[in-house]
Amino acid sequence: MKSATFNLKKLAASGSVAVFALLSAPMVSHYLSIGLVAKAYAAEGEGGTKAGASKGQHGSTGGHGQEKGGKGKSDVMMKGQGGPGEESDSDRPEWAGVKGGKAGGGTKPGTAGTKKGDLYGDLYVILRNPDGTPVLDDYGHEILIAADGSLIYLTPEGEVPTGAVPQTVEFSRLSVSRASTKVIDQQLAEAEKTILDATKVEFDEAGRILYTKSDGTTATIDSPLENLALYQAILKNGGTLTLPTSSGSITLNLTNAAAFLGAASDKYGSVNLDTVEYLNPILGITGTIQYDGKTYYDYSSFTYDRTATYDEKVKVGTLNADNTVTWTETTLADAVFKTAPTATTNAAGFAQAVDDARAVILFIHDTPLLQFVQ
Repeated sequence: MKSATFNLKKLAASGSVAVFALLSAPMVSHYLSIGLVAKAYAAEGEGGTKAGASKGQHGSTGGHGQEKGGKGKSDVMMKGQGGPGEESDSDRPEWAGVKGGKAGGGTKPGTAGTKKGDLYGDLYVILRNPDGTPVLDDYGHEILIAADGSLIYLTPEGEVPTGAVPQTVEFSRLSVSRASTKVIDQQLAEAEKTILDATKVEFDEAGRILYTKSDGTTATIDSPLENLALYQAILKNGGTLTLPTSSGSITLNLTNAAAFLGAASDKYGSVNLDTVEYLNPILGITGTIQYDGKTYYDYSSFTYDRTATYDEKVKVGTLNADNTVTWTETTLADAVFKTAPTATTNAAGFAQAVDDARAVILFIHDTPLLQFVQ
């Protein structure tokens, strides 16, 4: 078996990412991002939801699912489709070919069988700070955001005002996070075995692990559950994860974690700050930021540079009327993104990096005339 080769990817291993917003909302004194306030009874045998009836969930750890506010408490789970049985699909078309890739580690992107709830509740868009903590009103309630960007203030009792329509968010493929810990642990073991057996470990253009098999062919770890398991493992291990390889080891960090979470997401959907904040406690990821009785993962060391991350040269073809192709050479960043990132540091920047990885995967998947310049 050949020795594994590792080179450094240009992605920064530390740093924060900007807040990702799915809508155009008015700027306020606090940092605005998309948030999700879960309002659901997810405990075993308990059903029914009441929007705004309790003080919203903030992605807490340990006590995840417990919402304070007014009368009573409610357990929280994510709303969305998909599940652990969903098949993974390769996002690189055959015509795109396989680039050699950039190798390296850390620079690119419990109880087995435990169930995480059976019911889904609504997840509302809220106002959040760059570190992921929610902006609270004078009553200690989250501030919801409507589809048009306007703010919705809950009543003093924590109820959604009559006639107000909060914006909800679908988790789609990330609903696989509801899988038992045993399932996710098995997927992590699969990814670890793939990395150990590979003769070479690199990263593709979106930051997913690209590995070379013993027969010389290459493949990408594109399974949603395997990527989600890698994301979970990195964060639960304090932001870095060292895995054995055929010739030594490879160390993954938060930059890699962002790419893996992007790969685990629905490429036709989107990922925002609140997706990350609600996902972490469901995955058992604890944090060190204590806020309003809940705990948040600390992404303050994370910094994201989109231009440096996606600096690969590509040629994008345009089919002419006479069936000839006109090729335009540019960088992957310029080809995929038309606007500047909304955030580049902290939890908000991390969420931006996650969604950017998802967008790059979608671009590669849906662009029929695409060449990577060697």
